[in-house]
Amino acid sequence: MNSPNFYENLTSFLETLASPFITTPDGLFFLEKQLLIVPLYINNHDFKNNFPYQQDKVRTIFLWEDVWIRKNRLVQMRLTGEIKGRSPIFARNCTLKTVTKQEADLFFEDNHLLGSANALYRYALFHDEVMVAVGAFSSMRIIQRGTKLCRSAEWVRYATLPHITVTGGMGKVLCAFVAEHHPDDVMSYADKEWSVGASYTKLGFERVGETPVQAYWIDPDTMVRYPQKRHPIPLPHWSLVHGMGSYKYVKTFYF
Repeated sequence: MNSPNFYENLTSFLETLASPFITTPDGLFFLEKQLLIVPLYINNHDFKNNFPYQQDKVRTIFLWEDVWIRKNRLVQMRLTGEIKGRSPIFARNCTLKTVTKQEADLFFEDNHLLGSANALYRYALFHDEVMVAVGAFSSMRIIQRGTKLCRSAEWVRYATLPHITVTGGMGKVLCAFVAEHHPDDVMSYADKEWSVGASYTKLGFERVGETPVQAYWIDPDTMVRYPQKRHPIPLPHWSLVHGMGSYKYVKTFYF
């Protein structure tokens, strides 16, 4: 894999958006958006979660070479939305329905960088009969929080069409799940490479921790990632990368 092609292709694409940026030693900075895009290469073995910028102050996206190649259409649409803005839709104008696993999986594969995931409960928002957002939740788990046993669920996935912002969409999906299944709390994760979890904070979630840096092997021929802990002995041509981990958020409910 020729890493310079990644940077050249990325900058060429960003130039088509007609939104000026400057090149810094750390990445590509859009002054008007206070947005920094940091290209990360699969041959960068030693990248760790010690980036000097404070993500809470500067909106920062850490974009891996393999993600750019493997999810190129979706990445381009997401970056376009971040830089040029998205078309707004109000959740109050959407119809909420439960959807099948197949319907949710297809939507997540097309619109979420991590693709689909195992989930028991799936809710979708439809606008003019078009599916514009989907949220998926796990089954209930009994866990210990302090001195209390809690019925806890994980918010596994939420995605919208990448060119759309569904204002109030996350809240509407969450309220539907909580009203139907009455969890004591709901937890979720925000990927540090794209987010600091501001949407969760607005919904009343509390940041309670973070997952550590994750190590992955990448096959440069397919750009498929394999967790290092599951593949301690890699193939000779695989490359090692360290993802940045996630922030953990929890919202508590009382019934």
